[in-house]
Amino acid sequence: AGKYTLNRNMKPSEILEKIHKGDVTLETKTFTFVEGKNVLDLAKVIASTFSYTEEEVKSVLKNEEFIKKMIEKYDFLTEDVLNGNIYYALEGYLYPDTYEILEDASIEEILVKILDNTKVKLSSLDFSGSNYSMHDILTMASIVELEGSNADDRAKFAQVIYKRLELGMTLGMDTTAKYVAQMEGKNVNYSVMSPYNTRRVDVGMAGKLPVGPIGNPSLAAVDAVLHPSDTDYIYFVANTCTGENFFNVDLMEHSKKARELKEICATN
Repeated sequence: AGKYTLNRNMKPSEILEKIHKGDVTLETKTFTFVEGKNVLDLAKVIASTFSYTEEEVKSVLKNEEFIKKMIEKYDFLTEDVLNGNIYYALEGYLYPDTYEILEDASIEEILVKILDNTKVKLSSLDFSGSNYSMHDILTMASIVELEGSNADDRAKFAQVIYKRLELGMTLGMDTTAKYVAQMEGKNVNYSVMSPYNTRRVDVGMAGKLPVGPIGNPSLAAVDAVLHPSDTDYIYFVANTCTGENFFNVDLMEHSKKARELKEICATN
């Protein structure tokens, strides 16, 4: 059973042979999942490509039985993802790429296809030199992906994360609070009480990573976490007009730069 591609020049014996072999035409759908995007974005992409709704996709992503099967199937997935404070267990583990998948694939099959690709991509990197778990590395990489616009910046942001963890500081990354807002469908609140929000000190986030990734990072972002820059930065500020990032080891110099950039953007 299936669809066959035939033409009028084929002999009856050729047609029968094609059907006998089951040489069916496989119809596929292609979609692209962009670096840094989260599971809600993926749900939209899948829903716009296949005959599923966003809610159906999110339901599978929330299905604990499915998640546990994936943990058994893939060694890079651990029970860290079952933390009840995590919005979506597979966040950070769904590799951003262009996928070609059979048009009648189930949601589970689509996610397995993506996770298969994640396994291949992660296997190309050497994690042996890191003292952090895969979950922590992907959590850091998801922040680095959203904060850093180029390879040099990504390596510097990775270094800042390590330095702040070492000093027992909060990471102070705006992107973590923005993630909470998107997951909960609310306006961004940098003081929101959440195990994701690294801007707060009073919820025990000092010297800690968010409870899980805030998006799905590229291999370049993961590599930056494994190979941070050889610097000693603690502070950073972005030129919101140009997207350029500035790093500093001194708080006073950092504050001065922040005021300077604010004035520049206000006049442009």
